[in-house]
Amino acid sequence: MNERWHQFLALAVVTAIVSGCGSAPPPRSAQDEISKAERFVDSAKDWNRKGQVDQALDNYKQAKELIGKGISFAEGNELSRLRNMEEEVRGAVTALEMRKLTQEASRMEKPPIAANAQVKTEDPEERKRKEEEAAKKKLAAGEARATAAKDDLAKSLSAPLLAAKKEQKGAEPESDVAEKKERPKTGGKEQDKPGEEAAAPIGMRAEGPYPALTDKSPPVQVCKLETRGKAAIVYFQLYNNAEAGKRIMNAIAYFKDVNNQPLIDPRSTAVFPFRSFKPDAANIFEQPLVTALTAGSAQVTGFEGLRLVGVGESERAKDIKKAAVKVIYSDGKSDVDTGPAEGPTDVPGLKALEAKK
Repeated sequence: MNERWHQFLALAVVTAIVSGCGSAPPPRSAQDEISKAERFVDSAKDWNRKGQVDQALDNYKQAKELIGKGISFAEGNELSRLRNMEEEVRGAVTALEMRKLTQEASRMEKPPIAANAQVKTEDPEERKRKEEEAAKKKLAAGEARATAAKDDLAKSLSAPLLAAKKEQKGAEPESDVAEKKERPKTGGKEQDKPGEEAAAPIGMRAEGPYPALTDKSPPVQVCKLETRGKAAIVYFQLYNNAEAGKRIMNAIAYFKDVNNQPLIDPRSTAVFPFRSFKPDAANIFEQPLVTALTAGSAQVTGFEGLRLVGVGESERAKDIKKAAVKVIYSDGKSDVDTGPAEGPTDVPGLKALEAKK
């Protein structure tokens, strides 16, 4: 009896060892990365409440690196949590960067008025008058520097348009000359042919998804909406029908479903210049040749236009039916448009394109 019992125990031990050797290792957990990232996010919020923007941005950067590390191997609920944290961090970083630029612009435009350091035995009224004159000169110099900085930025943004104007002024293309000769004149002035569209501003001819800009174009126009897998892209253009330039402080893209409800948090969207924008980039937010707009980084020159692209990302991108854009300027005014009338265009994503090769 004892011998049979020992044989039974030996068989049970061998079976347990063999079955244990064939089991798969448990999946790697991203809980450590999630916990550390949450601590950095909480710390960033504390710094932000204290007005320490640089420290807050640094903590968000640390959180972003941990989130990216966790996403590389996380699964299930942990991956969903990391994705949500990634969107939250991206929106918070964008808001802080805009706040930082606004503060820097305010300091540049309004330099502190220093008191006159010279102490002389002179008439109090005369001393007061000199102090006021010195303060006015310093304020004027500060405003001049701020205006010069804005003008330099505006020139860099509108350089292609100015170059096109100079080229046309020096020697008009033959096609333009022929067009002018064919137009009938009335009272010494050129008259457009019936039904002919007004001339577009230099450099703003019809291109890609954009129609030509004319003096009858609206201030903001949604031209095309398309989806590429999880990415949503809206193409829109601006037109400034006044002589003074308009500085852009914020441009926001809204992606909505059939019930006019936003499917993507507007704070997590971004806006890029159309030139050099790559809609098929592996990460729609990380463009290789162009950077996203920030507060005050772009303006619409007087009687000129600007073409922009708004982007967002969602698992429900295919449910997006229309887009809206809102542009806020430095004078507090804003322009809004919704469209397009024909609805979105579905473009195969990168994975779909690779499968067809």
